Amino acid sequence: VRPGGVIAFITSKGTMDKESTAVRKYIAQRAELLGAIRLPNNAFKANAGTEVTSDIIFLQKRDRIMDIT
Repeated sequence: VRPGGVIAFITSKGTMDKESTAVRKYIAQRAELLGAIRLPNNAFKANAGTEVTSDIIFLQKRDRIMDIT
């Protein structure tokens, strides 16, 4: 994705809820969070036969990596 481009992805709630901040810091250095939607744990039950709480994350890629402490 080029700078300014928008990215949307689905991930388990663990990505944003982990105790470790490493993944969130990595993402924040490279993209601005535009928004997130938490899906219920049965959102994929009919298609995938699984129950897991998931998030849809919307990001906009930064022009450069930011130094976040």
